Amino acid sequence: MNALPVESLDWVADFKSRVELEQSIFRILIRWGLAESALDIQRIVEERLEDALHGLVEGSQQLHMSAEAKTRISELLRNTYLKMRDIPRRRVCQERLHNALLTGFAGVTDELVQACENYLEGKRAVPVKRWAA
Repeated sequence: MNALPVESLDWVADFKSRVELEQSIFRILIRWGLAESALDIQRIVEERLEDALHGLVEGSQQLHMSAEAKTRISELLRNTYLKMRDIPRRRVCQERLHNALLTGFAGVTDELVQACENYLEGKRAVPVKRWAA
């Protein structure tokens, strides 16, 4: 009889690393003042990560998110900021986000991408197993 995925040490380690990644993404977004849209942004960042992870599973040794994924994340951050610009928030966050708008959200994008690439590096060290439903 096959063990349930939750009984596998690989599955538990993968689950823990995904939780750590989500926490990192939320911390970054909150620190930048994007708390109101953090869940939506996190979901889209995870989709970009899945694309990169799929390439890793297929045998590619690429550990970096593609330039296209980085551009999409930057555009998402820009659009999110423009939609929520009138929401009151701390002055520090307002200045940081306004300056980020001028630089194409390079700083926050780099932080998010780095968190995802750290996760990918861990996935490279541990073979990825897909569990049958």
